[in-house]
Amino acid sequence: LIADWSKWIAAVETGAIAAIGALLKPDSIAHPWLVFGPAAVAVVCFVCSIAAASLVLLSLPAAVQDIAEHEKICDRVAAIRPAAPLLRTLVGVQLGLFAFGILAFGAAVGGMLLGQIK
Repeated sequence: LIADWSKWIAAVETGAIAAIGALLKPDSIAHPWLVFGPAAVAVVCFVCSIAAASLVLLSLPAAVQDIAEHEKICDRVAAIRPAAPLLRTLVGVQLGLFAFGILAFGAAVGGMLLGQIK
């Protein structure tokens, strides 16, 4: 389930980055600072969340390899060196960045709409 979730979020974020790139045309935006700031924040959040998703996916094989019956996968340590966060922490970071990126994307779209009001 964690692997599917990470892949799904990475796919949605990749599509959102492509949409941001397609929608931003500097010459057609009345107030570019209302759009480009939130759009840049959204892209950074999405890229960082994709990086967190890749770390989760890279850590899953080692986490599942010798798991005990009573253990949960989220309580396992991620195979990232020198840090060794819990998978739960990485998934939380991934989800938080995704949510913040969606909010920033919405703010960019709102800025585009406000820029079109005359």
